[in-house]
Amino acid sequence: FSHTKQFVDGELYVFIFDIKGYTFAHPEEDLLWRNLINLKDDFGAYPIQSIVEKAQEGGGWVTYQWRNTTKVSWVQKVTKDERTYAIGSGYYPHAKEDVVVSLVKGAVEQCKQYMKRGQPMIEGFSDLSYPLGRFVFGDLYLYVLDAKGTLMAQGERPQLIGTNAWAVKDANGKLVNQEILTKLQESSEGIWIDYLSKRATKKAYAEKIIDQQGQSYAIVCGYYPDTTRKTAKDLVKKGYAYMKQNGKTAAIDAFSSKRDDEYR
Repeated sequence: FSHTKQFVDGELYVFIFDIKGYTFAHPEEDLLWRNLINLKDDFGAYPIQSIVEKAQEGGGWVTYQWRNTTKVSWVQKVTKDERTYAIGSGYYPHAKEDVVVSLVKGAVEQCKQYMKRGQPMIEGFSDLSYPLGRFVFGDLYLYVLDAKGTLMAQGERPQLIGTNAWAVKDANGKLVNQEILTKLQESSEGIWIDYLSKRATKKAYAEKIIDQQGQSYAIVCGYYPDTTRKTAKDLVKKGYAYMKQNGKTAAIDAFSSKRDDEYR
């Protein structure tokens, strides 16, 4: 796997770790025989631990950060000569869906690190709300809800922190945050929901984390799957027509308004 081209296909290659994190196969030869179990990604999460855990759970897809970007790998458990390994292969999707998952998992891991150091987990929430920090990627940001729907972090509009978002509805009347919190209570894994935001479909991914006192929180990130070159062009045309008819001052007010989402 490590020294021939038979198991390499473009960016795809086969890797193997044992359950302790030692590297038994990898095309990056400097990683061979090294123990990477405590290797951290950009967000403080442990990708090799995630790979090993997923393999031991029966195998499947795992999303993590590798070489400063998101990677998705399929892993399986292999037992040979009474020794257990995780064997896998992954690709770089550069898709927002996978970046969203990585952001949430990174935030969960950071909060866990705060607790391991004996610090209150909520101290870690401040990093999630910093607009220039590592948890804001373009239009992707995180927000955190407690069990009652209070916003504990908000990467797009930090001024909302401390307000209650329990009753927030989308344009179809869906109680978005209530659905997120309810689904997380019923699931031991992350969940996805779809809703309308700023007149467009949004997909949000959320995971649950529990602090030292047993209080649960939802860490959430969403993206717009239908955004394309065409939708960007159409919005510019719409704005052009409005500005041509109503003038610069009216256009500035309309485009900047947060009272409605006509030009978002």
